[in-house]
Amino acid sequence: MRSFSRRFAAVLAVLATGLIGGKGVEAGDDYATTFTPKAQQAYQEDINVWVYTAGFAERFGMPEQWVSRGLEGAHAAAFRVETSSARLMFPHKGKDVSKPVRRCVLDLFLPTAADIPWANEKHADMWWYTPAAPTYLMPQREKDKQWQRRPVGLPKTGHTAILRSPEGHITGLSMRKYHKHLYSEVDYLSFGMPCTTRWKIASSVEFRPGGASFRNKEVVRHKVRLPKVFMEKMYAVWKARSRSPATEEWEDVIEQ
Repeated sequence: MRSFSRRFAAVLAVLATGLIGGKGVEAGDDYATTFTPKAQQAYQEDINVWVYTAGFAERFGMPEQWVSRGLEGAHAAAFRVETSSARLMFPHKGKDVSKPVRRCVLDLFLPTAADIPWANEKHADMWWYTPAAPTYLMPQREKDKQWQRRPVGLPKTGHTAILRSPEGHITGLSMRKYHKHLYSEVDYLSFGMPCTTRWKIASSVEFRPGGASFRNKEVVRHKVRLPKVFMEKMYAVWKARSRSPATEEWEDVIEQ
């Protein structure tokens, strides 16, 4: 009975802190013994698909299976589909008509020396998304409105960073949050991207000055090459967590 109580207390500690390794729960020595059944205790599911360099894997205890020599210009990249607990409501379509809010997120771990056209010298910043309480604040003062419209990380969202396929398809990336020097020589950038992007071929993330023409490849300040194996995994997780095509579910509501 006491053994069960201790295990149950450990589970509650994980849920309460939201962190493996929080008070009452000891983390494993690496990814496998912390975020997989090998932990032999409660653990948080990782919904990301990963690709990274061998050096990144060694430094942060990540599985060798996601190491790729095809990744260039970044230490690591991760993709996930998030589902918000808040729903998108359609009162004009009928009573209680709603759909879940899904977000496709691309995280990049870049060398601090990468030539990123930052908007300012801030160390970190973020946009708020539902259901976080600041999302629902509608500023009435002009100074607050200007703050709300400030550039986060990059000077022009959807234009300074883009995802480009070899075929010329382009998707704008919108900065969600960033943290310079997350670790020594590692900057963290998190982008939102359209969930309709379904490429399965090697592609590149390009950083360019805001306002520069997408056709002008000479102005690219930094490029991250995402290998085919990662793009295929992105497609697989998108398909698993969304209906295909991605717009089908929304059309069911819009056509009502």
